[in-house]
Amino acid sequence: MDPHRVLTPVALTLCSWAFAACAGPFSVASSVPATSPVAPAASAPRGSWHEDLAFSGQIRGTLTSVVPDSDTTPDGCTGSGSTRAGSWASSFYGQVGGAVYGVVVTVATYRGPGVYQTPQVSVQVLRPDGSQVWQTQPGDAATFTVDADQLSGTLNATLTNLETGTGTLHVSGTWACQV
Repeated sequence: MDPHRVLTPVALTLCSWAFAACAGPFSVASSVPATSPVAPAASAPRGSWHEDLAFSGQIRGTLTSVVPDSDTTPDGCTGSGSTRAGSWASSFYGQVGGAVYGVVVTVATYRGPGVYQTPQVSVQVLRPDGSQVWQTQPGDAATFTVDADQLSGTLNATLTNLETGTGTLHVSGTWACQV
């Protein structure tokens, strides 16, 4: 597994959030591509986001809340600022089957509340240390729904293990980037 290939989508998302945050809420600096996410609109107190995502396949269990936000487990959501930026990004980490995993979702051409499917939506599940990563690949199906509040919705995705190129992970249920 090439760690640069695996962590690049997560690193780029998180770096663009941090860079945009320095420029002010929902500002995108000229050096950031137009499709890059903006500073997170929703920043929940540590561990307060409530999720209901079922994992099956190579990980089994349910993620119901996030772990405390930290440098290795960053929680963020572009929320309603995504419409103006033209892209969506969210990242949160929680316990699944006794281990912590992150869920990262990006929508390259975000138009507002609605339904987004692959290849427009990209979903990644990973261990905080990058030792295990699954991601939507060509042929993987993913549907990401954003509700009218732009802070909740549903996710249904099949992901491929990036280390082996085989083996799948299925994630489905509701997500929220709010208290």
